[in-house]
Amino acid sequence: MYFENLLTQLGQKKYSRKRFGFAKPQKKEVKALLEEEAKFLFESEANERDKKVADYVSTHLDKAFNDRQKQWLRLADFFEKLEDYNEAKQNHTYLEAFLEEKSKLEKHISGEDDYVMAGVSAIFSNLRLPYDLKLNVEYTKRNRCVALDVELPFDMGVPAIKEVYTARLGSTYKDKLQREITQETTDSILSLAYYLAGLMFTVSVNVCYVQVAMWKTGHTEGQLWVEFERDRFAALNIKRIAPDADIYNWTHVMNEKMVRGAMRLESIRSTTFTTSIKNLEDGGVTHSNFIRPTKPMQKPTTCVLTMDDAIMIRDNIADNQEITEAIELADSQSKQSVVLPIKYEKILSELKKTN
Repeated sequence: MYFENLLTQLGQKKYSRKRFGFAKPQKKEVKALLEEEAKFLFESEANERDKKVADYVSTHLDKAFNDRQKQWLRLADFFEKLEDYNEAKQNHTYLEAFLEEKSKLEKHISGEDDYVMAGVSAIFSNLRLPYDLKLNVEYTKRNRCVALDVELPFDMGVPAIKEVYTARLGSTYKDKLQREITQETTDSILSLAYYLAGLMFTVSVNVCYVQVAMWKTGHTEGQLWVEFERDRFAALNIKRIAPDADIYNWTHVMNEKMVRGAMRLESIRSTTFTTSIKNLEDGGVTHSNFIRPTKPMQKPTTCVLTMDDAIMIRDNIADNQEITEAIELADSQSKQSVVLPIKYEKILSELKKTN
């Protein structure tokens, strides 16, 4: 409703005419000027100076007053004509701006195909990422959905070293652990999906769904397919969201695996990938039937726990290397949640029953 309200409130700006800055001449003012002029003319004539001043004023007052009025009227008329020109020119400019803004709002609301595709092209042309992507997009007004096809680079460009600060040495650099690189690669892929979806939602109010399909180079294997819905996406706090936890709230296709505490997206053969997506659509889980996402494609293999719950499990089980590594990884990335294999959800439930 925000943009609809903007359209309703949109008004054409009008030129504000200026007022002629000079007051109409008054007879008393003209008389005062003539008196000053006469006093200067008869300054050397001491005898009957006052009488000569009065005669001079009386003789010239009417003509001087009429001349002043005519001059004022000419200037006022010229000023008004100039304002007529300025008003017509400026109002024409305001009208063009109003019609352009009105047209933009109407197109933004209605989401015509050419308008949306032009907006998407503008976004793509200004997209700045640390790696190159191959992007394709499909959109139809009736479906209210932008479908993005993203071919990921062979290397997501995750740095292999990190800065470490110690009191003795200060800032130094060391190689990252493999599990850190794995998790950051996953975070990069998931974050990219959210980032691209956010950009697509800005193109038009009519875009209510964004589907992002991510492939490996050559489209031989899929990595992730997810469908975002506008209203729920708008409620996210993007600065605080953890994509590896939030992704489970959306209809998705992915094959995730926990490796030494890190979440890794396993590649999915292209035929399996596309079939899984089609099964979601045929099952009415996606936007095709305007049904909000209700369940994921497959049973989740991971769960997301708070840091406190993860620590409680670690402290209460003997074989805790897996969860210890997951906690250390989350802590190194300043995360408040920990992604773990699904079995820990049941372990947590049992622990809470006994405590």
